[in-house]
Parts: sequence; structure tokens; C-alpha cells
Amino acid sequence: MIPPHNIDEFKRLYSRRFGVKLSDADARVKARKLINLFKSVYRVDDPQVVNSKSPHGLVYTEDDGNQ
Repeated sequence: MIPPHNIDEFKRLYSRRFGVKLSDADARVKARKLINLFKSVYRVDDPQVVNSKSPHGLVYTEDDGNQ
């Protein structure tokens, strides 16, 4: 699950970039898709890396992608 403060930050950044205000539900879906894209592109397979905190304060966790 993506922490609520990260969803708020994603919504703020998304609004600033695209001029669209997202609901929490829409932000969660878009954020999860973005994380999955990064994981696919960068092929993050190491659980130690996936579960570490990024320099930007985002926490990446292993889950089934349904959150």
C-alpha cells in the first residue's frame, strides 16, 4: 500500500504538471501504475532494493498491484 502522505504528494505533483486534480482513488491507481512501470523498466527484482526508501521519500513495496 502506498502511504497517504505519498498519495498527497503524488496528487500535488500531478496537479502541478498536468493541471488536473485527482481523487485519492485515482491518484492511488496512477501512482501504482507508475511504480509498476519503473519496476518493469529498471527491472527491480531485489527485494532489498524494492523495500528501501528512495531519496525522495517514496517507499516502494512488493504487493500484488491491486492497491
